[in-house]
Amino acid sequence: MVPSEKLWAFSLGLILSILSSVAAVFASEQTGAAEIQLLNPKIDARSLEKKLPLVTVKALSQRPTSRPNVPFTSADRSLWISQADLKTATQSWDELDRDLLILRAYSYRPEKLRSTYPNLPEAKLKELQKIVKYRGGK
Repeated sequence: MVPSEKLWAFSLGLILSILSSVAAVFASEQTGAAEIQLLNPKIDARSLEKKLPLVTVKALSQRPTSRPNVPFTSADRSLWISQADLKTATQSWDELDRDLLILRAYSYRPEKLRSTYPNLPEAKLKELQKIVKYRGGK
């Protein structure tokens, strides 16, 4: 070997020995536990817990534990649109467009709602806003 190759090999060996000792120190200092949540409860992960004592494996429930907070149901929406006499005007709309109408009726100022829905009668939009804000009398 040429002196520069010997120096290179020595440097590389020194760097690798330093890195391996540093990695061992970091690995021994990690005391935190980990939790793995399985999406499929049929997976058996007991062997993982045996190999890694700081790891806890839990299976997630497939069913939601509570009903999501929904501001209104499709039945509410249909009722409110009918009460405001907008059923015929919104008959060709899809579910999303009707939902957006209800959400906007609740949150928009009357002028903004009127400009967003220029094809709907102003008096019926005002009625819808009144109905939606009071949740149809609920």
